[in-house]
Amino acid sequence: MAFLVMAVVIFGGCLAVKNKFARQGIFVLVCVYIWILIGWNTESADWASFQFMYEHLELYTMHEPLFVMFMKLCSMAGLGYQQFRMAHACVVVFFTALTVKKLTNYENIVVAMLLIVPVLGYANMLRQAIGSALVSYSIVYLVDEKEKKGVWKYVAGILIATMFHYTSIFYLFLLLVKSHKIQKSTIALGVAVELFFFGLISGGYVYRFLTRFIHVDKITDWFDYDNLDHPRLITVLVLVLCQLIMIWTLEQSKRLIEKKLVGVAANDGTMQSTAVLSDPNSLSNVIKLNYLMLWLIPGYMINFNFTRLLFSLFIINFSVLAQAIYMLRHCRGMICETYRGLQQKATMFVLGFLFFSLTEGSLLSVITNNLLYEKISSIL
Repeated sequence: MAFLVMAVVIFGGCLAVKNKFARQGIFVLVCVYIWILIGWNTESADWASFQFMYEHLELYTMHEPLFVMFMKLCSMAGLGYQQFRMAHACVVVFFTALTVKKLTNYENIVVAMLLIVPVLGYANMLRQAIGSALVSYSIVYLVDEKEKKGVWKYVAGILIATMFHYTSIFYLFLLLVKSHKIQKSTIALGVAVELFFFGLISGGYVYRFLTRFIHVDKITDWFDYDNLDHPRLITVLVLVLCQLIMIWTLEQSKRLIEKKLVGVAANDGTMQSTAVLSDPNSLSNVIKLNYLMLWLIPGYMINFNFTRLLFSLFIINFSVLAQAIYMLRHCRGMICETYRGLQQKATMFVLGFLFFSLTEGSLLSVITNNLLYEKISSIL
């Protein structure tokens, strides 16, 4: 039943619904389902670890301060661990929904696709789930060309996200998206230089250097190459191929949005100019962000956890694709699915499935092991 429910929710989110009230209803239902998947989950990879952390907070004073503070507030409020997960899921869903709403007017497809990746991973990575949600929200300010103080808001958002998960500090390098000097050739050169540094890391030189100044194992362990579980090279290559396919699809989507190939009807009330991704310059920034993320490639070979840094881009990438798919659906005011629309939707599913399979393995327990299903089973 659990898999059937998820399939129905994803299918419902991808439906072409013209009625505004019906669209909003579907959006709310999908968000509630995301909340249930994360907050009501009773078995996942790190479920027991976070339970121990929640029940022994005195041992975690050196961990991410805002996440520990959030746990302490929930504990002081008398919330049990399962109730804490529900409160945590509320925060994640709130910022996710807020981000999607700011990015696009065609949010149902986006939240439906997020169910495949990264939502299932969020049920495992409670700290990174909040951090990633905050980073995604902050990225909106970075790519929005109409936002005058966007850079400062982005930096502030990243620093706050870092207090929930330290890896969020890596996103500060995305500030380079504002530089006109960063071109594709520069990014290719950067990857080559990083491969050189990968040699230094694999030789243990970087780890020995960092441990002289940083005494937080959770940070330095990312560079302890000898004690890391390295992925196979073919796995890394397939993941990089997924990134390149995503970039190609985004570039195609950008051209479709700019040209409005199938002509969205002028009287279509759903087509508004308030969405960030209705601006060509903002779309260009999104594509540039994805090129910059190619600099993470050597990190995949060091520690596959670096792939989780891609999680924050899925919301904005799916939002771009949703914009293009919606335009392809409309022909002279009539809803009609086109070949290219199906092609783009298939690309989204393939990318989501591959990334889900390669980075997190099997997360089926997140779908099936849920307090809601347990209560329903007990009643029946």
